[in-house]
Amino acid sequence: QRAARLQGELIALYIERELGAAGDDGESGVKGELAQLWDIVASNLKRPWTVDDLAAAFGVSPPHFHRLVREHYGTTPMRHVYRLRMEHAQEMLVMHNYPVRVVAAHVGFQNEFAFSTAFKRFAGVSPGVFRGRK
Repeated sequence: QRAARLQGELIALYIERELGAAGDDGESGVKGELAQLWDIVASNLKRPWTVDDLAAAFGVSPPHFHRLVREHYGTTPMRHVYRLRMEHAQEMLVMHNYPVRVVAAHVGFQNEFAFSTAFKRFAGVSPGVFRGRK
């Protein structure tokens, strides 16, 4: 049931993202372009992303990129990358039976201990407990 709910939320997020990118005004265009960048980030979570990397990929200065992300997402660029990593980790834990070290490596952590600490901070429970709730 939890996996189905998470998958439904993910589908709703993708639909919302697509509908937001379809707008004609400049603001929707920026949000759509940001969504495309987040898709690139999400497809390569192992990479040690920095604000400079993200800004360069978006074609703006790091301070301007920071302002755009804060304006459109209400958070900082690195917190958004962190959220993408943790949400993907949640999906992996629910949908697959990969060891925690594999999940950690897939979402960009060098060791499972740092990942477990970060995951617990994000989800409120350890990866093992989270997986057991599915």
